[in-house]
Amino acid sequence: GIDTPRQQTPIRSGNGKVPPAVVGVSIPSFVVTLLFLRDIQHLFSGHGPGVFVDKLCIDQRSDEAKREGIEKLAAFLADSDVMLVLYSDVYLSKL
Repeated sequence: GIDTPRQQTPIRSGNGKVPPAVVGVSIPSFVVTLLFLRDIQHLFSGHGPGVFVDKLCIDQRSDEAKREGIEKLAAFLADSDVMLVLYSDVYLSKL
């Protein structure tokens, strides 16, 4: 015959209540994950702090390559926590 999937029963003690040990672990785990998810992801991602340098990160070989790099800046900025802009009069005169 055809096997029908069995319905899983929740973890319960003999009196029908969730054991205190399950509650004692699951609720704090949920709260910690909710509050610190980004920090936890950062710990296990293997990525260090990122750095963006205009001339190095946007391909300067052609106008098309520059355009594509500039269009992708929004995605880079969306994933950034801090933005620091450094410039000088010399830099601005070269734009």
